[in-house]
Amino acid sequence: AHSPARFITHNGMGNFDEVDYVKLSADLDFISWDSYPLGQIDKGLLPDIDPGDWSRAGHPDLVSLNHDIMRGLSATGSTMVMEQQAGQVNWSSANPLPAEGAVALWAAQAWAHGCDSVCYFRWRAGTGAQELMHSGLLRHDETLDRGGREVRDMELPIDPVVPVHSRVALLHDYESCWIADEQRHTQSWSYWKQLMLFYSTLRRLSVEVDVLHPDRDLSGYDVIVAPCLHIVGANCAAHLSSVAANATLVFGPRSAFRTETGRVHENGQPGPLTDLLGYRLLNFDTIWPGRTETAGGEDVHTWAEAYEPTTAEVLHRYESGPLKGGAAVVRNRNAISIGAYSPLLIARVLAHACAEAGIPVEPLDEGLRHCQRGNRSIWLNFNEDARHLPDGRQIRAFGYLID
Repeated sequence: AHSPARFITHNGMGNFDEVDYVKLSADLDFISWDSYPLGQIDKGLLPDIDPGDWSRAGHPDLVSLNHDIMRGLSATGSTMVMEQQAGQVNWSSANPLPAEGAVALWAAQAWAHGCDSVCYFRWRAGTGAQELMHSGLLRHDETLDRGGREVRDMELPIDPVVPVHSRVALLHDYESCWIADEQRHTQSWSYWKQLMLFYSTLRRLSVEVDVLHPDRDLSGYDVIVAPCLHIVGANCAAHLSSVAANATLVFGPRSAFRTETGRVHENGQPGPLTDLLGYRLLNFDTIWPGRTETAGGEDVHTWAEAYEPTTAEVLHRYESGPLKGGAAVVRNRNAISIGAYSPLLIARVLAHACAEAGIPVEPLDEGLRHCQRGNRSIWLNFNEDARHLPDGRQIRAFGYLID
C-alpha cells in the first residue's frame, strides 16, 4: 500500500518442501528462486546417474524441474532467478569449478523455461566470514571472474516476455509430499525421486511440461501426469474426473492412498478415484535394494503395486516376484495407472500417451534437452562432449543453440 506499482516476490529454493510454495506464492506477484545447479547433483533425486558425471554443469532436469515448478506457481506465468550460481559455491559436499560455458548455459536454460530475469549471486566474492570461498562475478580483487566474463559476453537472440506453452501438465502437491515422505515404507523411495522420474522421462522425450498444483485449472492440457498424488479427497477427485473427457490422465504408484486428513481410504484405494481409474489396489511391494522384478518386459525396482481391474483393461502384468500375474499398468478409458517403479516401462507408457494425443515425441541423449518458448527453439547440451542434434547439426559441449 505504501509502495505502489512495485512487484513483490520471494526467493524459493530447489526441491525444498519445508514450506508449501503454493500457499506462499498466493500473495506474491510471482515467486523467484535460487538456482545452484552443482548443489543439486548429490541429492539422490536421479538415482540412476553418477553425480561426478554432472559435476561441471549439473544435470539439466534437476534444474529445469525447479524452473517449471516456480513458473507454475506464478499467476502471470512469469518468474525470475534471484540467485544464479556464477562459479563454485562453498556449501555442497564438494564444490567443483563449473566448466567453461556453464554459466551462460544456465542463463539460456532459465530463459527457455520461462524466466524473464536472472540475477547472480554474488557480485564480488566475499572477503570474510563463512562464504569467502563462494565465487562471484568478480574475484576478491574485483577483476572479472570466469562467470563474470560469460555474463558480459553472452548474447541471447530472444524476446524475453513470450510465454512457455505446454500441452502436458505434471501435478505436484506439497501435502502429498509431506505425508508420503513421512511413511516411505522403503529408504530408497521418496516423493521427490518419483516426481523427478516422471518429469525427467518427459524431458528426455523432448516434451514441454507445466508443473501445477492439482487444484489449478487443467482445461486445455492434452495429457495430465500425476506422479504421486498421494492425498486425494472428493473435491480433487471430482476436479480430475471433470477434465478426463478431454485429456489423457496418467497416474503413478501410491496414487490416492490417503484422505485429506491423512488416513487411508477405508473403502480401499484409490478411494474417490476408483470410478475414474477403474481398479482396486490389492498389494504393494517394496523391492529390496539391488534386486529387480519385471513387468511388461522391463526391470522394476524400489516399488511395485498390483491392481484388480474393475472396469479397466490390463496393459502390462508382472512377470516375476510375489505380484507375478498381477496388473502392473491398467487403462480405464482416458485414465492410465502405472503401479511399477520402472523407468523404461514408464517411458513407454508416457511416450505412447503423448503420441496418442498428437504431442511430438523425440527421444534424446542423456544431457541433451530441447525447449520451446514462443517461436524460439532452444537446444541445451549439458554433456562434456559435443552432440549431434536430430537434424544433424552439432552442438558444442556445455553449449546452447537458439533458433
